[in-house]
Amino acid sequence: MEKDFISILLAGHEGFNFQDVCERYLIVKHGKDFVPVTPNGSEGDGGRDGYCFRTGEYFAISSNEKVSAKIKADFASCMSYDHPVSTFTFITNRGVRPKDCDVLDELRRNNPGIAVHVLRHSEIAVEMTGMSTEQIEYILGQPLPFQRNKMVYLKIRKKIGPFTLLESIKDSMHGYIIVVASCLILGFSLFYSTTDLVRTIFFTVIFGLTFLYMYCNRESLKKYKFSHKILYYLITGKLHVGDEVLLTSTSHITIYRNAMWSFIIHERAAECTRPGCKGHVLLHKSETGTFIGRCNKDRVNHLYNVDNNFYGEMK
Repeated sequence: MEKDFISILLAGHEGFNFQDVCERYLIVKHGKDFVPVTPNGSEGDGGRDGYCFRTGEYFAISSNEKVSAKIKADFASCMSYDHPVSTFTFITNRGVRPKDCDVLDELRRNNPGIAVHVLRHSEIAVEMTGMSTEQIEYILGQPLPFQRNKMVYLKIRKKIGPFTLLESIKDSMHGYIIVVASCLILGFSLFYSTTDLVRTIFFTVIFGLTFLYMYCNRESLKKYKFSHKILYYLITGKLHVGDEVLLTSTSHITIYRNAMWSFIIHERAAECTRPGCKGHVLLHKSETGTFIGRCNKDRVNHLYNVDNNFYGEMK
């Protein structure tokens, strides 16, 4: 459980969050011999480097999906520094595809004096299971739920993205068209129709056209991305890079801003720890504005206090 939990947590990190976690991992592993190098990305997705003086190992950390391109760019950055490099290690939480392996083989052939490796988050998770609880919690930046009683971690059950703000507006457009068109037709029918028969016809037309439009655009409607909420959080300054906010007070869906104009939608849930309950704990917001967890089987009695790292403790 411990290994799987750490692996899931590392896989869910994006941009600066993933880079920070990996940097703390390397500090724990190499101590004072590890020195972080100035980040070469301004939006959390450009990568961050580090160097270990004792082993001569150069580390490039990135959660960028374009793995092969990042390996090439970070290796070139590594070669631009004035220090001896015996090993180049690219740390990522993305999948390594055949074309990425081709880039690794090419770098190995062209640089026979340097060992070139890829270190994935799942391998880091295995190594971290041999560390102390204090070290693991320092690296992750949050407590371990399986070390505490009545604790749950609301992990990601569904992920949509990353996507840009423009993509969210485009994918949400059909939903807004339905709402606006229905309001216009309804308003017209209320103000300009003179009899109940005319109003009934208008309501029937609204229902029929709405159903037809939804049916014809059903695949597009599945891509709805709450662009109005994203715009609201951006305008009000409530969603900075690296932040994750709850969509509404009654929804367990969160919006994570992984870069300047890039976002990810998460659905979070956990298993209820109350004896005999097989429900799911969903993320909500209390009247005071704090996170709480509610079990979908018993929304009144099965409640959890939830912190900003999405750990819940039974009330």
